[in-house]
Amino acid sequence: MSLLSQPERDDSSRPAVLLLYFLRDNYLETTERQLYDSLRNNAALLEARDPQVALQHLKMAPPPQAVLVADALMSPKPRTDLF
Repeated sequence: MSLLSQPERDDSSRPAVLLLYFLRDNYLETTERQLYDSLRNNAALLEARDPQVALQHLKMAPPPQAVLVADALMSPKPRTDLF
């Protein structure tokens, strides 16, 4: 278990954004490439691929200013009623 973050984590001029994706399927890195690249370039991007790492990031001082959940495991049943 390792903390994944950009080296600029201590750069207080950029907001800290936590990206949660426990079931990594490279969706953000491929389909949402522009969003992912923008986050990496404009924020101190923290990434958590397991719950323990997510909790470590959330307990940091100061905590992340935003949390982006991009994970298929968060919704066990597809919401087909939304389409």
